[in-house]
Amino acid sequence: GSWRSAVWRTLLLLSLGCGSGATLALPDGPHLRVLAYVEPPFMNDVDGRRAGVAIDIAEELFCRPRIDHEIVFVPPKRAYSFAVSDPETCVLAIERSQEREARLAWIGPFLITRHALYKLRDSPVRVRALDDLIPYRVGAALGSGSSAYLEAMGLEVDQAPANEQNLRKLELGRIDLWASDTVSASVLIQERQAAIVMERVFMTTLREMACHPATDPARLNLLRLGLRAMYQDGTIEALYARYLGPGVKWLDVQ
Repeated sequence: GSWRSAVWRTLLLLSLGCGSGATLALPDGPHLRVLAYVEPPFMNDVDGRRAGVAIDIAEELFCRPRIDHEIVFVPPKRAYSFAVSDPETCVLAIERSQEREARLAWIGPFLITRHALYKLRDSPVRVRALDDLIPYRVGAALGSGSSAYLEAMGLEVDQAPANEQNLRKLELGRIDLWASDTVSASVLIQERQAAIVMERVFMTTLREMACHPATDPARLNLLRLGLRAMYQDGTIEALYARYLGPGVKWLDVQ
């Protein structure tokens, strides 16, 4: 029943932090430097307090086989260039591309990010296909994956410098729909207790952890196996649940 799943989820969350699956062999090898950049709620560093879905996944992933590592925050472009040039360096969490493919060793999928359209709870707007968006004002964060995708589809997007501004614009009736990744939207909706609901998912993106190509292949395979185990044993779902909040099911496409 639902109470059993709630109890299981609580036990699983309590076990996170290396207790849930630390059965892999202990590897020898040098200290790994893992580079992250500020992109809340996926990666954030506020006064030395690290948080975010990607940070939580990384800490659990490195913890299980007890790989010695440190997470360091740097600007995004520097994170990528350091991972390409510096041995024993990895970057969280970037999209795989043809240009990047051969320059790095990949571990993923690290983040599976859904992008969805949101509306006011009492809005009559219905979206079955992206063509349905043409008569509506759609807001998205400037430079976001949601904005880039919708513009590439030939749609006009009302862009705001920050995602929270789109939530406010939706509440004020200045836009009809808000396009956002589901984690960011869920965090903002919870914080404001906003009467906003998901209308439909329109895109899913995959991001991976990428390491310097000279990184020990045995270590990389250990991390790949560990990540796969975290998907299979429900750890990834439980980590996302910390940010998505009640009633939002991870990867349910509506």
